[in-house]
Amino acid sequence: MTRRRPLATLAAVLGALTVIVAAGCGGMVSSSGSGQQAGAGVANAGAPATPGAQRHIIYLSEFSISTILDRLLPSGAGPLENVQVFRQMPAAQTVLPPAYRIARLDGVTLAKLPAEEIARRVRVAVDTTCTKRMPCTSHLVSIDDIGVEFKGAAGKRLNDAMALLEDESPWGSTYADRVVMYIPIQMIEGIMAGGDEAAEWGNALSAVARGESYWLEMYPNYSADVDYRMWTEGTKAITDAITSADGDVSRVHFMVGDSTGRIEGMPANLCPEGQGCAWAAARATDLNRSISANGVGLYRLGPKAIEVLCVQTIAEKESLDAKTWKIVQGACARWLRTGEQ
Repeated sequence: MTRRRPLATLAAVLGALTVIVAAGCGGMVSSSGSGQQAGAGVANAGAPATPGAQRHIIYLSEFSISTILDRLLPSGAGPLENVQVFRQMPAAQTVLPPAYRIARLDGVTLAKLPAEEIARRVRVAVDTTCTKRMPCTSHLVSIDDIGVEFKGAAGKRLNDAMALLEDESPWGSTYADRVVMYIPIQMIEGIMAGGDEAAEWGNALSAVARGESYWLEMYPNYSADVDYRMWTEGTKAITDAITSADGDVSRVHFMVGDSTGRIEGMPANLCPEGQGCAWAAARATDLNRSISANGVGLYRLGPKAIEVLCVQTIAEKESLDAKTWKIVQGACARWLRTGEQ
């Protein structure tokens, strides 16, 4: 059942004007500032960025953090108040404070580098704070993503780099234990294929298992669904491979994209309309429910998902002051008109 909360602050609503350049997929960037307030009801308190902790990652335009998670992650990881929420950078603005922002390194760029240089760049990203204008002090860094560029020799260089990062950092763990790994569908498919194809991914998989957490990108691109076999057999195959490489299932997460509601092979009675189909798939098996409980990532949810959020929020006009409601209307109209995410 979806919980309903009014927007907490005008600052949270202004986060609606943010559109980020995400995962190298382009998109427009607008708005400015480095908002310091988190949405109401979000558990961003205490010491952040504990390696392996439950968390959500937001990698999309912000509306209100708590509103997005309550309404677009129905019955998901939670309760929300117990799961920290982090923002994947880059961003022009975010309502989340610096301690809940994650630095990013481009995987395609890293794959071309020797192990020593990969390790050096990771250390710099962990130790520093993104930019002066948009600082991030979680001292986490993501490699976005561990794609086909890391098959074969490049995967070995990454694994060697992660071995170099096993020394203690100033932030309460090793440097390796502060690297967030994004895993695309291509790696999962390669592991499922077995034989020589899976072997080509072996070193990259070992590197992933050394990381802080592993986020399964459950979409072939940001606006398409993977088939149901990927949500069942694929999830098991990649999780088994990670744990066989000394990783931990408690650190596996789903990164969910903009569901079309048409997951091939999924029984129709299990597939609600629109975004609900992805949420159902994310809890379709005991393993998936366990992974979802670790916290879920949201990536570039598009206009259809945002439309639901906008309609629900505007329907609560009575809970918003007039000025805030007008801003909400404007932000929703812009989303629905342009489809920008």
